[in-house]
Amino acid sequence: MSPETEQQYKNQIAALYAEIEKLKNQHTKAIQRQQYGLNWIDVPEVFEKEAENAIPVLIEDKSKAIKNADGKPTHILIEGDNYHALTCLNYTHAGKIDVIYIDPPYNTGSDGFTYKDARFLDKFPNGKPVPKDDPLRHSTWLSFMDKRLRLAKNLLSDKGVIFISKYLEESSELDWWFKNGDSGKEFLGIKYFDTTDQTTRLFYPDWIIKLADGRICILDTKGGNTASSQETKDKAEELHRRITVLNRTSKRKYCGGIVIFANGQWYINDCEEYNYSGSNLTNLGWKTLAWKAL
Repeated sequence: MSPETEQQYKNQIAALYAEIEKLKNQHTKAIQRQQYGLNWIDVPEVFEKEAENAIPVLIEDKSKAIKNADGKPTHILIEGDNYHALTCLNYTHAGKIDVIYIDPPYNTGSDGFTYKDARFLDKFPNGKPVPKDDPLRHSTWLSFMDKRLRLAKNLLSDKGVIFISKYLEESSELDWWFKNGDSGKEFLGIKYFDTTDQTTRLFYPDWIIKLADGRICILDTKGGNTASSQETKDKAEELHRRITVLNRTSKRKYCGGIVIFANGQWYINDCEEYNYSGSNLTNLGWKTLAWKAL
């Protein structure tokens, strides 16, 4: 074999190795960015069939009304199953609610969570207890939450927000519901442009907090290598743009940014251009986090 032919083979082998490495990197990145979901067994609830052909009706109890002439808005207290109440409100208040706060069952197995499982109505007419060892415990809770959250989301106005008191027992399932492939998911996340892959994506800030001065604070926590990634830079700069627009167009005031824990304290970056290194944070626009939440 001549030296020229041998060199040609070496060049071809080197090119093949380079192509293999390129494909491996693309495959690894695709796996890392893949959005996995959670599937659960939909546990039927007693009134689902009834609700298809019947509309819940609210009946006013005038004996319990509290009236005065102070000119302030009149509030309504609805007593009943939350599914039925939310269904009624979807007829009268769809797209009109600015703030929703819910405190769902924590599903610890000992908190009294019961579910009107259509399969066991004869044995448990008032609802079947969901103990910790129930094989469908999480599926039952997700079935319960899914229907009610979808109804609640329909009530939100364009600027509406929903706050959920959650217990660690079901926190991963609840976070997943908001991030799952729902047709309205763009209202629950922030669109940003991924400059690495040249595509539009969604991200979901970790915290939405009301501060003592009335501002709404939107925070996304990072640490280690994630704080210095191009992905975080893209998210941070889009979050800054979004907050700027909100403050220009809304009566409510907003703030926020990327937060990290370093040197025994929390820092925030709310700059128009995001920069991070492991040292000299203050020189890059990072400030110590010293806000007071309500």
